[in-house]
Amino acid sequence: MPDENAERDENRVPSLLAVDNATQLLTVKLRADASGRLIVLAAGTGTGQYAEDSAHTTADIGNFILGVRNDAPAALTGTDLDYSPIAVDSSGRVQVGATVPGTGATNLGKAVDSVPGATDTGVVNLVVRDDALAALTPVDGDYTVLRVNANGALWAQLVANSGIDVGDVDVTSVIPGTGATNLGKAVDAAPGATDTGVVALVLRDDALAALTPVDGDYTHLRVNANGALWAQLVANSGIDIGDVDVTSIVSGTGATNLGKAKDAVAGATDTGIATLALRDDALSAITPAEGDYSTMTLDANGALWVHAAAGTEAFGKLSANSGVDIGDVDVTSVIPGTGATNLGKAQDSVLGATDTGVAILSVRDDALSAITPVEGDYAVTRLDANGALWVHAAAGTEAFGKLSANSGVDIGDVDVTSIIPGTGATNLGKAEDAAHVSGDTGAMLLGVRNDTASTAGSGTNGDYTFIATTANGQLFLAPSGGSVGVWSSAASAAYEASRVVKASAGRLRLLTGYNSGPAQWIQLHDANVVPAETSVPALILRVPTAENFSYDPGELGRYFATGITVLNSTTGPTKTIGAADCWFNAEYL
Repeated sequence: MPDENAERDENRVPSLLAVDNATQLLTVKLRADASGRLIVLAAGTGTGQYAEDSAHTTADIGNFILGVRNDAPAALTGTDLDYSPIAVDSSGRVQVGATVPGTGATNLGKAVDSVPGATDTGVVNLVVRDDALAALTPVDGDYTVLRVNANGALWAQLVANSGIDVGDVDVTSVIPGTGATNLGKAVDAAPGATDTGVVALVLRDDALAALTPVDGDYTHLRVNANGALWAQLVANSGIDIGDVDVTSIVSGTGATNLGKAKDAVAGATDTGIATLALRDDALSAITPAEGDYSTMTLDANGALWVHAAAGTEAFGKLSANSGVDIGDVDVTSVIPGTGATNLGKAQDSVLGATDTGVAILSVRDDALSAITPVEGDYAVTRLDANGALWVHAAAGTEAFGKLSANSGVDIGDVDVTSIIPGTGATNLGKAEDAAHVSGDTGAMLLGVRNDTASTAGSGTNGDYTFIATTANGQLFLAPSGGSVGVWSSAASAAYEASRVVKASAGRLRLLTGYNSGPAQWIQLHDANVVPAETSVPALILRVPTAENFSYDPGELGRYFATGITVLNSTTGPTKTIGAADCWFNAEYL
């Protein structure tokens, strides 16, 4: 039971006491935290508990973590998720689970040239910060660590092919390409005001002394005291001619002479002197005064600015086909003739690819409105919106307005003087069995309306005549053996089993009738008499008892080469004549 003399709290509940291990004489009160857990402190002067990131101090007190030696290693716990001790080997080193080999996203290894993933696993390379890049303690051949500066940039030594240390170099980026901010530049690209590039460094050598590198070695360019690049002029003979003052220019007009003969034909590799001019987009005033030497000026397109010696000066600049008003121009001469370079051309002469001439200008007038000049005045020709020339017929009707190919406009009375024979795409004629091509030219076939087809088209047999059509433009046909466009009729006078509609070749337009007997077959035979039993029909119809029937092959009808015969049959595929119980009515040619 509790000691009656034990220390009690405010509720008279005895407190738990313990003996001071240091003196064995004093008793101390045991303490618990807010959750009732006993507070245990490590032996020594410290508490055994330390704040995160606090500095280590010699003789700090803490709880010792024990591990279990497990050389194999073997399982130390019963099942997954149970508490387990830390496993160490025979030397007390903590055992770490095996690293699974491989190059996948969760493996430490990675394949060469593989694409990085957002959550790939790997090993971070640790380096040492060394702002001044001090000398290393390890000697040549020892293992050591990589070092970075205060910005985390890796210290590196650039070693050229010669093995010379080029010092500290910060290369922040080299973007490949030929743009303004790239080091590369495209051949013939125009320079920009802020283009980026690499400055070519050269060595000043006033006397152009002999080089130490021998033939075939790398070396540098050299300049004189003025920064002019030393160069060796090599003639075709291969002799070094040193400094050359050009005291003379060999006169002549050959391909390699600077002079050229008037009207000489240009050669692909001719030698000459380029005429330089100054670009001046706005044609501003120049500094040289009258009588001073000056440069020619060009606009932004390289067109030469000129000043008219006479006439208006408002045209600004001459530009071929620009449409700019060049003011008043005097044409001092036109060389007469009909050659390729003359403005004149001979009648019926063959057109040349580069012939010279004068273009006839016209005024666009879409509606062909009345003009201001009166009869006898000069006037301009006029075109419609498509550039087609407006014309006025000298004779015949004037209602056509303008001539336009395939427009369908009435051009009045026109005499066709010639039609080019042939069977090509643009000829009116076409070859038999030739394939149709979209856009082919031909002549329209016109017909004559002849509502009843009773009017004869020509006087006698063998004469030319017209094509006859109905009131709707449908073509009248005249099959062999029939009248032109008139269908004949053949009908029963009483119930019968068969009827010869036509005893010769003909065309059946319509068959109607009535079956007063049992259900049976109606057959059409290509025959000029009633055929024998078991004959095979050209067409069969199944007709129920006491029903009407009909057969309509269309407006052109169905052709029978021998004759047209209709009959009933108790069988379908072959003829088995039935009773006289059908009524037939047929229209035919």
